[in-house]
Amino acid sequence: MVPPKIRMFLWRCCFRSLPVKERLKDRKVTNDSTCPRCGYNSETLTRCLLNCPYARQVWALFEISYATYNYDAEDVVKWFKSVISKSDSSEFGLFITYCWWIWFSRNKFIWESSEIQPHTLCTFAGDYYRRYQQSTHRFAAPKPNRTLGTRGPPPHGCIKINMDAALGHGGESIGIGLIARNWDGECVGWSYINMKFPLNPESAEAIVALRAIEFDKEKGWRDLSSNGMLGPIYEDIKLLAKHFTSFDALHVFRKCNKAAHCLARLASIGFSFSSFLPSSITEIVLFESL
Repeated sequence: MVPPKIRMFLWRCCFRSLPVKERLKDRKVTNDSTCPRCGYNSETLTRCLLNCPYARQVWALFEISYATYNYDAEDVVKWFKSVISKSDSSEFGLFITYCWWIWFSRNKFIWESSEIQPHTLCTFAGDYYRRYQQSTHRFAAPKPNRTLGTRGPPPHGCIKINMDAALGHGGESIGIGLIARNWDGECVGWSYINMKFPLNPESAEAIVALRAIEFDKEKGWRDLSSNGMLGPIYEDIKLLAKHFTSFDALHVFRKCNKAAHCLARLASIGFSFSSFLPSSITEIVLFESL
């Protein structure tokens, strides 16, 4: 269940009545159909909500990865149907709430010259959706007791590596993200890689584990605690692990591995970064250090 204004937004998306630039040009309202954010030559609805670089950063931070996986068509209804086929009503409600916030942010950018950062938008959208659910249900459903994996720094003297891999659109590439923290919770190193070949999820997780150990060895760290979503650990990983005086690997839930996951998602869609972490990732690193 979503608020009435988001239901109306969904209806307008399905009937293609939102005033994106391409539609305004078709109706002779304007001669300019370029995307107001990225300058792409035609702002369609799927360009605005899915394919614009700003939208892609938002979806890279989204909790449900299949919402944009393997989708390249220009038909917004087919996109919505593909998400519906893989999600329950609560997940789709959160998904369409994100779409509305991307549209809201686009309008704010045009009319107020004000930008909502992708990570901030995700926080607003998630909080907005959950508050609405709480206001419409008298009793909240009990949450499962999940104790596996925690946030926070490693023991004193150790380096903690959070790592994850993400498949790109169509499964033809993978992104790898690594975040290193010391015992004070400070980010002391990070790495990302975009690899242009298809892999299944299990192989991708094994490669990110191997890259994490290589990364640690390059830095000269000797005591390592590694958090990630690991597949099979191959023999060369075991050989590299002998370099460390202590080594520990632990599977954690994504909520405790979000910075590495988001970095991998951004790498998987081809984003390139400067020598500094993107602000959206930096905010997550600060939160996870608490």
